[in-house]
Amino acid sequence: MNHLNNIARSPRALAVGMAAVVAVLIGSHGTAFANDSNAAKPESLASFVQQAWKIDGFQLGRDAVNSTVPMRVSTYMSPAFIHRGQMEGLGLKAKELSELCSRQGGEWAYLGLPPARSERGQPLASGNSLAGAAASAPPTEAGMRDFVKAGEQSVAADVAKAFIAALQQAPDALVADALENAVRWKWLGRFECRRDAAPWTATISFSKWAARTEKSYVYRDVTLKIELAQR
Repeated sequence: MNHLNNIARSPRALAVGMAAVVAVLIGSHGTAFANDSNAAKPESLASFVQQAWKIDGFQLGRDAVNSTVPMRVSTYMSPAFIHRGQMEGLGLKAKELSELCSRQGGEWAYLGLPPARSERGQPLASGNSLAGAAASAPPTEAGMRDFVKAGEQSVAADVAKAFIAALQQAPDALVADALENAVRWKWLGRFECRRDAAPWTATISFSKWAARTEKSYVYRDVTLKIELAQR
């Protein structure tokens, strides 16, 4: 009580005490504002790959990421199969990129299957149907719309044929089934992070597979190729 009375009778002591309280409050708010400012700083695509995926020196547009997904084969039934829980590993990279896009304030969009490529890695040529549409299209707005529609259908058909051919080249039915499901669930394909500043794209495709036996367990290791680019 004497201490309180002394403060009450001393305006100078009261002023000093209030100033100290204000300084503490300002300091704590300043620290909070600084932390909020650091938290609000968006994470770049390149730094995410380097830090989260542990790839030092990664450069957008130059380097591709290879990610191998081990899938254990269930052999307690005949025929053997790969459980969906094992297949979900094929969707982890798409999920991580989608979450990064959300943290950046963007919108994650699925654009479709990767571009169709020949065995040598070259883009497939346009089909005969597209050439025929170009020759027969009248020089009108309606003719142009029909030509564009035919082109979209031709490209979609080429992509589907190339993907089916790739699955048929894999002499393993378990791998083909896992890839087919990965496409159906939109884990493989072309994606885009739509945002106002520096939008970027990702292409996740099948690269190769390998059979492996570890102790009494059988695995199918599928390697995915991830290509990233910023606009």
